[in-house]
Amino acid sequence: MIYVPWENIANINHIFHIILFPLEIFHELTLIIISREIQNVLKSAPTVFSVILYKTGNTNRNFSFIFVYKMNTLEKEYRNLLKYQQFDRSSIDAEILQKDIDQLSKSPFLQSCALSIFDIYNQRHAYESEYHKELFKEPGKEYSEVKIHPDDYEAILKNGIATCRHLFSHNTNAQYNKLIREYRALVKGKYQRIIEQMQILEFDKIGNIWLSLSIVDIAPNQAPPYIVNSKIVNFKTGEVFSPVDKYFNQEKILSVRETEIIKLIASGMLSKEISEQLHISVNTVNTHRQNILKKFNVDTSIEAIKYAENLGLIEYQ
Repeated sequence: MIYVPWENIANINHIFHIILFPLEIFHELTLIIISREIQNVLKSAPTVFSVILYKTGNTNRNFSFIFVYKMNTLEKEYRNLLKYQQFDRSSIDAEILQKDIDQLSKSPFLQSCALSIFDIYNQRHAYESEYHKELFKEPGKEYSEVKIHPDDYEAILKNGIATCRHLFSHNTNAQYNKLIREYRALVKGKYQRIIEQMQILEFDKIGNIWLSLSIVDIAPNQAPPYIVNSKIVNFKTGEVFSPVDKYFNQEKILSVRETEIIKLIASGMLSKEISEQLHISVNTVNTHRQNILKKFNVDTSIEAIKYAENLGLIEYQ
């Protein structure tokens, strides 16, 4: 635990965000600073470390602090879900990506749209249009990233998790799905409600989602209440539903007993051995196993173990 009284760092001149080490190394450490502004900066930043340079009083001494921000459970689950797909690396072709970028950037119909392409394989934005950068940069500063309103951040994480569960769980109709969500982000220095439409742009050769396209517009309605709305639209069937309601606003994905059993399965134990250790019948163990497969929407125990690992329910084997 690092505790830094706000009074000791009252005169901040610059704030920088950098990644110094892999996320997993320091995820148990927590930073507490008595400043809502700084907490919001750290909460919205996609980094683990923040370096704050400042001067105190009238002295010429510069001080540097390295702060470790703890990834909460939602952030960890979201990052793990992005790693869930097992890509065919030969399908990850830079020429395909560049062709998509060229088509989007040269389209006369998209010149006034805020476009971005997210590369799920590399877990980064592969392209952001000039209008996108101009829309989301703060006055007098260079563009860095889209800054989500701190009060909407948790809901956006839940939305991302629910959408990943829907699209990654053997969803053969993923190419027909479009995510439409509404939330607040910093637009030219002021938080405004925006509407984002996301659609799959490219798959790899074995059906994993590689590139997704995002198109953002400023929402016409800027009046409260400020609620994060999201819907998935299947433009082939016409089905519309909320991914958060379907995949997130339910009881915890696995019960305590199911979590216990998937851990034992991952350790290599058979149903009979599990029944003896937990003092329950083999039939009960097998029922739990079937429920786990159903909840994860997978067919085998190996797939279930992999999914549980990526959700952070069990340690990587």
